[in-house]
Amino acid sequence: MNPILQNRNYFYGYIIFWVLVAGAHFLSMFYAFHIQVTYSALDAVLYNLVYFPLGMAIWYIVRFNRMEAGKFTQLFTVHIISAITLSLMWVFISYNLTINIIHDETYLQLQKTVLLPARFLIGILYYVIVSLGYYLIIYYQNFREKIEKEAAVNTLLKEAELNALKLQINPHFIFNSLNSVNSLILIKPELAQEMVIKLSDFLRSTLSGNSKHMVTLKEELDFSKLYLEIEKIRFAEKLNFEINANGDYDSVSVPHMLFQPLLENAVKHGVQQSSAPVAVRMEICLENNFLKITIRNNFDGISRAGGKKIGLKNIKERLTLIYDQPDLLHTEVVNNEFIVIIKLPVTISPIHE
Repeated sequence: MNPILQNRNYFYGYIIFWVLVAGAHFLSMFYAFHIQVTYSALDAVLYNLVYFPLGMAIWYIVRFNRMEAGKFTQLFTVHIISAITLSLMWVFISYNLTINIIHDETYLQLQKTVLLPARFLIGILYYVIVSLGYYLIIYYQNFREKIEKEAAVNTLLKEAELNALKLQINPHFIFNSLNSVNSLILIKPELAQEMVIKLSDFLRSTLSGNSKHMVTLKEELDFSKLYLEIEKIRFAEKLNFEINANGDYDSVSVPHMLFQPLLENAVKHGVQQSSAPVAVRMEICLENNFLKITIRNNFDGISRAGGKKIGLKNIKERLTLIYDQPDLLHTEVVNNEFIVIIKLPVTISPIHE
């Protein structure tokens, strides 16, 4: 389809172009050749009205003769032949229309001796202008398609990266939980049974949320509580946890499985390696249009508070991909307490699944 017929803005622009050309045509006839107003107006309207559909036909010549490397000679030849042919058609049709409508001898004589050769060259000039306009439209459309494709590819790559990062989260926890179940089966079968039930709920939540990158804060907190309850069965009195949300932020969107690897770090490097009871605390509040999540756990000073920090790196990469901000996660150690602080922008719309 001709882009002028497809796009309303192109169509209006095309009309305005020919109105301006007709106006210039009229002024040149009236002032340069001293043709009376009526004849000058008729001449301008008829000639440019004839080229209006011919100009639209140029699209099909341009459409099938793209500017490609190594084909300049062929392209030039095609356009020269087309320009000459179209210009001759234009002059022939327009001339026969005008001589049948305008019978002024002065005008007709000027038409035969001066205007016809000039109009043939003007017809070629029109062809060049219109064809260049079409090439600009093609270039713009290709450029826009390229931008859209790049955006789509970047979105797919970002989705793939997010999915890959999510897939790294579960295995360690599942292996540890299965080992714990195995240990509890003989000594405390009732706790093993409870752990299997909670682990089943945990895996169900994980699988149901696999297609999501964002969930509500309430869903993520429920998921985190379930994780901590499973670990509580495993470590008993050695693990205490507390979750405090100072405000009603349940409907705020947060990345799915954002807290679990952080809590797993707290258990692995705090509870598991400590000889004394460890408290894991999560606090959530609103601070300067950011949802601030603080996760802290104490350790006994002998155990390491960090390790390789793969989980922290994973979370930081996810947050950077989702919110396009690299500084949303911060960690610190204060008085044998490991602290992770996350600030999520609540006014910025993140990437949804």
